[in-house]
Amino acid sequence: MAKRFLLFTFQFADNDPKIEQLQPIFDKASDWMRLMPYCWLVWTSTSMETWYGRVRKIIKDEDEVFIAPVDAKDAQGWISKSVWDWIGKARKE
Repeated sequence: MAKRFLLFTFQFADNDPKIEQLQPIFDKASDWMRLMPYCWLVWTSTSMETWYGRVRKIIKDEDEVFIAPVDAKDAQGWISKSVWDWIGKARKE
C-alpha cells in the first residue's frame, strides 16, 4: 500500500488525551504530528484497520476515535506555517 496521510481525531470521555500512551503507537508510523489537542496526522502505508487496532487497545469504551485518509494536496485551513511546512515536506512514498 502506498504511503498517505491518515487523520486521527479523538474524544476522550475523561478529557485525558493519553499523550504518553499514543506517542509510542504513532512512533510506528514513518512520520506524525500532533496538530491539535485531540488530533494527529500520520504518514503511513499501514492500513486504517491496523491503526484502529493499535489505538483501540488504549481507549475506553466511552472514548471515541475517527480515522480517515487525508489528501493534503487539497487541504485548506488556518494553522501555523510550521505545520504547513511539515505537511508539505518531501517524503518517501
